[in-house]
Order: sequence, then C-alpha cells, then structure tokens
Amino acid sequence: MQALAKVFINKLREKFSQLSFSQANQTFSVTFSAGIASYPKYQTPKEIIQAVDDTLYLAKEQGRNRVCMN
Repeated sequence: MQALAKVFINKLREKFSQLSFSQANQTFSVTFSAGIASYPKYQTPKEIIQAVDDTLYLAKEQGRNRVCMN
C-alpha cells in the first residue's frame, strides 16, 4: 500500500510543479515534499504523526520537491 501511496503522491507532486501562479507582474512556481508513514507499523496517532514529520524533514534534507517513505 505504501508503494501505491508513493506513486500517487509523486504524480500529484509532478503535476503541482507544472503550475505557475502570477501576482503583481511576477510569476511563481511551487513545489512540495511529502512524507509517508504506514499503519500498523506506527500504531498510535502520535506515532504516525511523528513518523510522517520525520520523513518529511528527511525529504527536505535530501533536496526538497520529493516524496520519502518511512
């Protein structure tokens, strides 16, 4: 299930990075990183949130605009 989640989030990330936003005669592009954690590996909501947060920071440390799984 994690692999499917990573494929889905990566497709979403790629589509999102193709968007551009304009404001006050400036154009901006936006990217995002995501962390994926699985249940039942992490049992409680607190454990899941911490695992996702840790994985998100790992993605950002590895260069941003990516998806990492825990």
